[in-house]
Amino acid sequence: MKALLPEKGERFSQWHSGVFDPEQPYARKAPGTCKVYGGGKAVRIEHSLYSKGDYTMEDVARDAGAAGAVRITLGEAEGFHEGDTTSLFADCSSKQGKAVVEVDVTYEKTSDRAVIRKTASLAADTLRLEARELWDCQGADSLPNGVPRLG
Repeated sequence: MKALLPEKGERFSQWHSGVFDPEQPYARKAPGTCKVYGGGKAVRIEHSLYSKGDYTMEDVARDAGAAGAVRITLGEAEGFHEGDTTSLFADCSSKQGKAVVEVDVTYEKTSDRAVIRKTASLAADTLRLEARELWDCQGADSLPNGVPRLG
């Protein structure tokens, strides 16, 4: 967040809603959302889990190759930036079946690669944390540390 929000300006505040506990029966229906404000800007992070083939890594690859999208990769994770949102997805298959976890970071509409790299880094940090700690995805440990690759 620090890389995206100005150090000076309006006071820092945050808001969150939704479900961050996968043990809750409604967790897959209500995505978790967090919004942080500071210096007159805002960053929104949202996560979702798609199961039963609702949205697959093949769908991600198709959408990442669409006109106007900037492809993002992080090891086996893949995603894209389009408009004001950076989306990163990872296979989150588990004992319960096949699933895909998604993290969206919404900031501001841009095509500036430096800004996209910052939102992609925040999405990657969030995805690693959620895949390892929240959803317990089988392939979570294969998500590399570091900055995702653009293009």
